[in-house]
Amino acid sequence: MSKDPARTSLNTCIMSTSKTTAWTGFSEHMEAIYGSAPTGHGNSADFEAMLEAALAKEAGEAASKDEEKEKEQIHEMPVQFEPLDIVTASEDDSLFVKAYISSAPPPGERPERRYRLTCGLLIQVRHANLRMAGRNIYAGATLADKELAANNRYFAQISHFCCKEDRGVLEAYSGEGVLHELVLELVSKKMILSKKLVKVFEAEPLPLRDEHTGLLKFRASFVTALEEYFHRVEKPVSEGEGAGVGRERWFPEMDSLMAIGREECDGCHLMRGLYCANCGGRRTREAEKVLPRRISKAEMPFDILMVLHYQETWNRSTGAHASALIDDGVLTVVHWEQLEEGQGGERRGIVDQIDPQRDVLLFPSSQAVTIGDSGLWSPSSATSAPSARPKPRLVVLEANWSYAKSMAGWLTAQMPTLKHVCLADVTGTYWRFQDEGASALSTIEALYHSACQATKAMTAPAGAEMREREAPFHNLLLLFEYQRKRMLAAKEKEGKGGVPLGLVPTGYGLHAWGPYLRGRSSQNIL
Repeated sequence: MSKDPARTSLNTCIMSTSKTTAWTGFSEHMEAIYGSAPTGHGNSADFEAMLEAALAKEAGEAASKDEEKEKEQIHEMPVQFEPLDIVTASEDDSLFVKAYISSAPPPGERPERRYRLTCGLLIQVRHANLRMAGRNIYAGATLADKELAANNRYFAQISHFCCKEDRGVLEAYSGEGVLHELVLELVSKKMILSKKLVKVFEAEPLPLRDEHTGLLKFRASFVTALEEYFHRVEKPVSEGEGAGVGRERWFPEMDSLMAIGREECDGCHLMRGLYCANCGGRRTREAEKVLPRRISKAEMPFDILMVLHYQETWNRSTGAHASALIDDGVLTVVHWEQLEEGQGGERRGIVDQIDPQRDVLLFPSSQAVTIGDSGLWSPSSATSAPSARPKPRLVVLEANWSYAKSMAGWLTAQMPTLKHVCLADVTGTYWRFQDEGASALSTIEALYHSACQATKAMTAPAGAEMREREAPFHNLLLLFEYQRKRMLAAKEKEGKGGVPLGLVPTGYGLHAWGPYLRGRSSQNIL
């Protein structure tokens, strides 16, 4: 074995000096090798000890450099995995189309990209496999066969992408099909989270399962974020009206309506259920016999200007229910058209139809005041002659929450004096999931609560008298409850069962987050 040249030269230096004389040449030698020079005098034993320490230090630095070279590089997760990534991550390429195999580098030249073992890694690789199966990149007779092939190699793919540091966690899911079942659960749970929380969820390290409960052991910080999110979106059960229970007494005609099939509209001659929104709320013949009378213009405490976003279909919007339940002359519908680039001025037509002196925007913005505090509805306004002061008109945005926010912002910028009003102490019962909070309502629910709160502000009655004054407005929710019952009946018929996520946002089955929330569970009832 060859000797260390540094040790050899230094040992030579030791032997050539006296035990009691200065270390001639040693200072310069050490400075040249190690960057600093020792000072003073000593014997050969001291000299040998210093040499050992210097060499040990040098060996430690060399080992650190070697470890740094060998340290695995961990990459950032891509936006999505490309087909070539999945091909190169596979141990057996026989089920792939030859075109993709030929485009893949040889095994020895394939990129060695490694990622942290996160929930997002499992979900993304799963989605990549589905995309490849759908695009016929896998060879095989049927889509099911291709997906099965991807599922069978799923653990090998994740092993390829997983960094060495996380292999211990991955091995806990090495049983046949175990990892694939886990990713199905993760995908289901992801579906009911907000976009912001999904990013946190996908960055979460893949947790192990609790041996006793079977729950995934997520970090405490993530569980805290879950609790805050579901506390905001979960809908409390109103007394006597648990997500619609209790309203049935308002609608004795419901069973008769459920028995009516689709009929031809006398206006457009298309088949419609109960009414035709595209014909101004025209009721079908059989429905006309069962539906209650329309709410008169005099009973409504306001008129309505409905702004329909281009992404919404009017005859499927809950706002369209008002056209079949309120007298003509109350509801006006205008369209928020999709504009090509550079056509911003085309929406001036909507602005021209809004009068800031009369109209108010129903939207929970930072500048909004409640209907009761707005001063637009008061006992004096209820007794004044119609000609003295025109009835207020609500500007209602028929759009999802994302679009409604941008619409409200644009209208406010165009008309800074336009007043905003909002509702006080309301809980939505719409079955479609949204993450804006329990107070977020469907359009027809917003109209119902607005009418009730405006009437209360105008008359301030109490008890039975208030309930009597609100009674006509109950009919605004008739078609909403009818739609709910049909939705639940359809789910039951299809064997899907379960409760809509809009009513129980913590989910059920694979979706369920409830068991992970400390001391909390969803108690909503249909």
